[in-house]
Amino acid sequence: MKQIGTLISTLFLLLISWCTPEIQAAYFQNGDFSNGDFSGWQGELIDVNLNSIAVDPNSSGHYQIVDADQKARLTLDDTYWQNSLYQDFELDSLDPNESMEITVWLKWSPTSDIDDGLSVSLLAFNNTDQVDLLADIPDSELINGISITRNITSFAATHSGQTVELIFTIWDTDFNTSDTLEIDNISFNKTPSPVPLPGTFLLLCSGLISIGIMRSGRGRNLYQSIV
Repeated sequence: MKQIGTLISTLFLLLISWCTPEIQAAYFQNGDFSNGDFSGWQGELIDVNLNSIAVDPNSSGHYQIVDADQKARLTLDDTYWQNSLYQDFELDSLDPNESMEITVWLKWSPTSDIDDGLSVSLLAFNNTDQVDLLADIPDSELINGISITRNITSFAATHSGQTVELIFTIWDTDFNTSDTLEIDNISFNKTPSPVPLPGTFLLLCSGLISIGIMRSGRGRNLYQSIV
């Protein structure tokens, strides 16, 4: 019995040592807006004449922190028909055996899902490479609110240690400009790729199985001797 207990304890400790929890993977800040502001973020508004205006989202009414759980909200109006919130940051380095994901929660409230638009992209700073985070996601899910997770390992392997940009944009073309976009819980996480279990693990399993068979055999023999 002590042998089984020792083997199980050793096996348990080995399994713990092989666990690969996710860790934060970017010099990215304020992804959950828990400070109640837009620290680290920048804004851009485009008016009906296609003039681009850089704004501080902390001082513009087109950007708000809403609800008790502090989501970011982008809004439009009759003057500004396009609104962007973006952050430039250095993407963390990625080792060959690591993968990286981005997670973000969104809720889009358009006045028309035909005439209005939404985009969320991760861009290389030279704009030659990008990841469309909304690819293949139906408008209905965006309107209901959805948490999105995308594997960005290929992008991260190419641009690790470089400045990249995460940008959210909404626009309106139907003259009804009460559209909004809510954003929350943005995170970049990297995880070591699974490593094949070493021979020690297989030996432990074999040992447990062997002991189990021996115990089972002794039990059968004892029963047979009684009857």
